[in-house]
Amino acid sequence: MNKLNQNGAVAEELAALHFLREGYYVFKPILGFGPVDLIAVDANGDIILADVKAESSRVNTGRSKKSRITRVRSDIQKILNVVLCYVDLETGNVHVTNHAAN
Repeated sequence: MNKLNQNGAVAEELAALHFLREGYYVFKPILGFGPVDLIAVDANGDIILADVKAESSRVNTGRSKKSRITRVRSDIQKILNVVLCYVDLETGNVHVTNHAAN
């Protein structure tokens, strides 16, 4: 397994742990690829479909501080209302993007 795949696998496990700690039941799709990495369901039946990304950053032109490299949801992810879930591999912090606010 290459480093990129390893980072992705670790990010998915940390995201799953985040949702478990928040009181969700967590499921993974059968296939190892697709528009959704994790499915989280709470006791009320509310469902979160998440595409998990390992946090990465860069210094943009004209800036001195690093900023998150943002990802764009695919058309099918938008239809399914998939959220992007960024995981900082160094700290374990998880940030779930609220696309409804955009």
